[in-house]
Amino acid sequence: MRTDGTGVETIYQNPTEGAEGGIAVDVAAGHLYTGSEAWLFRINLDGTERVNLVHAANPVQDVELDPQHGRVYWSEGGQGRNAIRSANLDGTDPRTLIDVGYAGFFPGLAVNSSGGKLYATYGTGGSDSIQVMNLDGFGADRSLQSRWSGRRDL
Repeated sequence: MRTDGTGVETIYQNPTEGAEGGIAVDVAAGHLYTGSEAWLFRINLDGTERVNLVHAANPVQDVELDPQHGRVYWSEGGQGRNAIRSANLDGTDPRTLIDVGYAGFFPGLAVNSSGGKLYATYGTGGSDSIQVMNLDGFGADRSLQSRWSGRRDL
C-alpha cells in the first residue's frame, strides 16, 4: 500500500462469520493467522487455503505468534466469556490460559518469546491495565496499571 492509499489488495474476505480480529504473520511458514466470530484460522499469505484451527467460543479479538515455542495465542470476547487461549501452530493442544467471564476483556496481546512472557491489555470498562504473565498463563500481575481508555493492541 502506498501512502496515498492506492495499491491496496484484498487477499481474503469472509462475509459469513463476521469481522476478523487481529492478525499475525508467520513469514517463514507463509501463513497469516486471524480469527472470526467462529474460528481461529490461518490462510496462506496470498489469501488462499483457509485452515480452521480451533473453534472460538466468542469472537477472536487479537492474535499473536510464538514461533520459537510453536504456539499461537489469541484473546476472545465481546459477546460472552472473555478469555486468553493458546494452541500449537497447527491448532492442536488448545488451552484456555485465563477466563475472566464477564468481568473484563483482553483487546490486545504481545508475546516475548525469549523472556517467556505474555502481555495483555485488560479492560473492565472503568480501569484499563497491561498485565504480564508466563506463557502458560500463570503469574498474572496487574502491576502495570494504566488509565489508557480504549487501548486496543500492544
